[in-house]
Amino acid sequence: ICNKLNRIKNLKKFVKILPLSSFKNINLNYSQLEANPIYFELFKYKSLKINSLDLISSYETLKPKIIVMDSLSTPLYELSNSNSEIILFLDKFNQPKKDVLSIIKKRFFIVQNVKEMVSCINLILNKKKKKFDNNLFYEKFYKQKKFNLNL
Repeated sequence: ICNKLNRIKNLKKFVKILPLSSFKNINLNYSQLEANPIYFELFKYKSLKINSLDLISSYETLKPKIIVMDSLSTPLYELSNSNSEIILFLDKFNQPKKDVLSIIKKRFFIVQNVKEMVSCINLILNKKKKKFDNNLFYEKFYKQKKFNLNL
């Protein structure tokens, strides 16, 4: 993913890493880095900038048009109500149930490889397809849980 994104021209590209795991070229938290070995290689991708703020601060600072996520994880839920288009790599061995998948497909661009990712990026940039305004996933899977946690 990083290799392909690095080669795409005319886009500002950021890689969101875990907060406080590195700063500039200094590794601050080796346990987080060991769990995410790509962090050791990010310096090779010259056009990718690193952002290590927390997720919401990163989103508010960068205001990305497109977000690429490599797994179905908590950040996906947290950003599901955003104004960004989200491209999601789904693990073919860890698929959500069919009813959940049908809702996921309404909100996110689902891809299985980088070629599909690039196609989605082009669709989004050329304004041929949009999904960010579908809030069903957020309403059904995150909003109520978030509300309950705040009680």
